[in-house]
Amino acid sequence: MSDIESKIKVTITPSDYDYEFWGKKSSDILAMEFGQFLGRSAEESEFFVFISQECPLVDRAFVLELISQMGDYSSIRTSDGRLMITRRASTRQHEKILNSNVVLKATVNRERVEISEKLRSMIVNRHIEAGVFILDPKSAYIDFDAEIESGVTIYPNNTIRGKSVIKSGCVLMPNNNITSSSLDENVTVAASTLNGASVGKNCTIGPNAYLRPNARIGEDCRIGDFVEIKNSTIGNNTKVSHLAYVGDAIVGENCNIGCGAIFVNYNGKTKSTSVVGNNCFIGSNCNIIAPVTIGDSAYIAAGTTVTKDLPEDAFCIGRVRQEIKENLASKYLK
Repeated sequence: MSDIESKIKVTITPSDYDYEFWGKKSSDILAMEFGQFLGRSAEESEFFVFISQECPLVDRAFVLELISQMGDYSSIRTSDGRLMITRRASTRQHEKILNSNVVLKATVNRERVEISEKLRSMIVNRHIEAGVFILDPKSAYIDFDAEIESGVTIYPNNTIRGKSVIKSGCVLMPNNNITSSSLDENVTVAASTLNGASVGKNCTIGPNAYLRPNARIGEDCRIGDFVEIKNSTIGNNTKVSHLAYVGDAIVGENCNIGCGAIFVNYNGKTKSTSVVGNNCFIGSNCNIIAPVTIGDSAYIAAGTTVTKDLPEDAFCIGRVRQEIKENLASKYLK
């Protein structure tokens, strides 16, 4: 710490506005930047810095440069009070006025847009410096609290919000929206929405999958196109490849959930849970009517509606018997 830094006390002045940028309020962004200067007593300080919480882009280097240029000025400030620096004693009692545009203010919409873009670029560059490969930095949108490990690859048009955690080896293909979710190592996500979900190692998600809150995906899973999972656990090496809804369910390992399968969890009043064991096969266009339990290694034929529990190794088929009436189609086609 320099001699000047040891003599600075910073105060973040409140206002009616405390805008949020990339998951942090303006006052929190300033507190992150000036934390070491906020708790000092006035007695041990020579320079007093007042920053409006509406101005989150003010940084430590800028303040230090202004202080180093104070000379005999008693204070430096913007004309509208966005930023003010005063000193305890001065041989000349006069102040220097800065152009207000030097310090951007979130209450001015044009300046708010500029603040947002500069903070976005700052966050993205921080991750690039840490070893994240971002193919198009201008189209990456990452919140302050997101954790992204070195070795992650991010393609264009990805938004990572909240306290998301993306571990090494992950590949985010274009057009993902990831909020407060965690991806373990070597996960690939394509054009999908994850909100409050967790995904285990070596999974592939999407394109156009929707993992809703409390979707917990095990390792080596495949969650494919137009699959929606909500408040459910999917066991290791289970495949839900396309066009399915899994809600309020516990699905075991090494299962296959076919195209068009629906876990029917809501009866209009309450939501119930279904349990599927390990090594199960659920065919296409099946309805699993909660609450039911399906034993290990059960096989459910395509087009079946399951309303009762199934034991282990059971084969279940429930279809209306097909009838063929020759030469009758013309009645309906005319």
